[in-house]
This record gives sequence, C-alpha cells and structure tokens, in this order.
Amino acid sequence: MMAQLCLSNPGQLPRAGLIKLRDLPGHDWNVDTLYILTPDVASARQIEKIAETEGWAGEVRVHDDADEVMSALGTGQIGPAMVSIWWD
Repeated sequence: MMAQLCLSNPGQLPRAGLIKLRDLPGHDWNVDTLYILTPDVASARQIEKIAETEGWAGEVRVHDDADEVMSALGTGQIGPAMVSIWWD
C-alpha cells in the first residue's frame, strides 16, 4: 500500500494512519471521504446534484475556489473544482 506520510507522530509509525492496511484482508478500504476532481465548477455542481438526488447520504461540498483546490493538489496553477462527500 502506498499512502501519504502522516506527520502526526514524526519519526514513528503514524497514529491510526495505517487503518487502510489493517482492513485490506477483509476487503475493506476504511475511509470516510470521497474526493472527485472535476474539470470545472459546472461539472462539480452536476455531481453535487446527482449525489443529492440519488440520496448518497453523505455531506456533499463543492470546492470551487481554484486557489484552495490547487493548494490541496500541490500546485499553484489555476485549475479545476472538486467535490468532497463525507460520511460519518
């Protein structure tokens, strides 16, 4: 499994950072948020509407601030929008 290094416990294994690895033998991918990168804000809004219409039962949020999205992606280019869906 490859993942981003979690810095919550520098120099040691990340606290709860390997839950995904723990659950793989049970064919589970233990996550609570889905991120969907879209080419533009209109596409993000369309996905938001589909998620709400179909009752995906998550907290849907459109991230349409290009600076925020590009910061999250690790680049400074003007770019796309993103949808996040969080389940508790």
